[in-house]
Amino acid sequence: MISKNQQVYPFEDFGVMVGGTAHDLNNLLTGAQLQAALAVRKLSPDNPAATHITKVIEAMEHMTMFVNHLLSHTKGAQMRNYVDLNALINKCVNISSLIMGEDIQLELKLASDLPYIFADKIQVQQLILNLVLNAAESLYLSGQSITISTDCQPSIQIAKETGWWVTGENNCLSGAVLLEIRDAGSGISQEKLQRVFDPYYTTKDEGRGLGLPLVLEVVRSHQGRLLVSSHQGKGTVFKVFFPVGQGEKLPRPTVSNGWI
Repeated sequence: MISKNQQVYPFEDFGVMVGGTAHDLNNLLTGAQLQAALAVRKLSPDNPAATHITKVIEAMEHMTMFVNHLLSHTKGAQMRNYVDLNALINKCVNISSLIMGEDIQLELKLASDLPYIFADKIQVQQLILNLVLNAAESLYLSGQSITISTDCQPSIQIAKETGWWVTGENNCLSGAVLLEIRDAGSGISQEKLQRVFDPYYTTKDEGRGLGLPLVLEVVRSHQGRLLVSSHQGKGTVFKVFFPVGQGEKLPRPTVSNGWI
């Protein structure tokens, strides 16, 4: 028999509770990762503390992936809503600028009157941050820029797109909101490009190989498409196609074009 002080939650309420807790934990982990990354940048490579902080960052990345799996398996679509992709990009730019070198500039080319996407805001934010930071690593000390673009495409013809459709579909969306992140960095060889979405595969000395697998997971969970094109010495382009949400178009964003 259940006592007066015990509380019984229906399954749906339990899912909401777990999803909300995971959402808050995700936010805390993002802040902790950023602070730890800033701490590492301020230490010399031979500082003994750098190794320990790097291990902390690695542990938090594992926790982030676990939380994302928890969210995807418990909440279903409970945390999804109509999302302003342009506004989310501006937020991510402010976050990523804290840990990127001052020599790297972000150029925004955000389409006005962009439709909503029906998405998990936290997961899409992580996707954007991972792609931007991945591009920044390829541009380290180069003085080059990263271009973030959005657009609404009524139809996408696979045959006319250059690159590798990582998500593997033979057909694409009839209408989509496009997120494009382009850099002019070192590029990725075709051999390595086939492996960069494998968990734990990395070409970096201190990399964990979890960023791009997370990107692919988020794209697939949103029934989107992912196209990658890269050439050594010329840079890399990631194109993410999100299904258009069934909402009204958004007003012109605060920043439609320009440098951040």
